[in-house]
Amino acid sequence: MPKRMFVVTYDISATTNAETRKAISDAIEASGNWWHHLGSTWLVVSEKNANEIEKMIDPHVRKAPGRLLVMEVVPSNRQGLLPKKGWDWIRTWAARLRETG
Repeated sequence: MPKRMFVVTYDISATTNAETRKAISDAIEASGNWWHHLGSTWLVVSEKNANEIEKMIDPHVRKAPGRLLVMEVVPSNRQGLLPKKGWDWIRTWAARLRETG
């Protein structure tokens, strides 16, 4: 299955314990290559689909309790204010995805 890029973003209670926060981060990191420069928003490049990624993260977000969104993105259609390191990661993966797409 080809790799695709997804945005993963969640909103959890400020009182969520450190163990649950780490479980959410660990689940996201396990879903593929990842980028994380914006609070509770991540970019993930994965061979998994949005449903598979959501199923890995959802149980942990529900414990918080919280909300979760996993959505495929088109990395070539982008704009924003990010650090150079963030843009470099996005450009690199956008090029790799075009090559294999």
